[in-house]
Amino acid sequence: MSLEAPIVTWYNGESFKDINDNVIPPNTQEMISWNAGIIDAGSASRSANVNEPDPEYYPCTFLIWNNRGGNTRVSSMLSTQISTLSLVRTSQGDIDPVNSYKPEGVVAGGQTDPQKRASVEVIFYDSVKGQWGTFNQAGTWRPNEWATIEGGVKVDVVSASGVKNVISGNVNDGSLSATANYSKVKMRLVVRQNVQAGKVEWFTRVSYNYDGIN
Repeated sequence: MSLEAPIVTWYNGESFKDINDNVIPPNTQEMISWNAGIIDAGSASRSANVNEPDPEYYPCTFLIWNNRGGNTRVSSMLSTQISTLSLVRTSQGDIDPVNSYKPEGVVAGGQTDPQKRASVEVIFYDSVKGQWGTFNQAGTWRPNEWATIEGGVKVDVVSASGVKNVISGNVNDGSLSATANYSKVKMRLVVRQNVQAGKVEWFTRVSYNYDGIN
């Protein structure tokens, strides 16, 4: 009998304050979007120093869970990577399915994209090494180095247990000790110099495969 598909959810990876100044502890609120806040041209939504906390009202550390708190095993997420894609709206404010979901535009576009205004950078936590870092395209771990996801470039996701490209679907209690079942990632939006003010939107996408066996 094959395993069910992965059950993917995103939760807050650090505490933050909501609009009512309530403190939300880590791993307690499901996150359906990332509001990077108001960012000046030539600056970023958070510091590149991972030892500094997230902005108080703009959480940017996330736990990408598979089967959070599940009492039945599901398929593991395999070949797991993260990227950005375009989000374009129609004149009515709806998502334009023709021009969205592409590696182009104000955030997802490459460095030479004429629409380019900002880039998303990511970094993952490996609890075994006790380090934040990323794998480069050659598969080498780079401690304390952020990776840019743009222009169709996908970055390998690392589980909190230090496994590259795999997030386990094993039974777990949903606590932070279940490190094989989630990836802990920080994200920051880096805005270009001399860009005009305005709202920018994009999709952050985690892609994966599963085989129903592992």
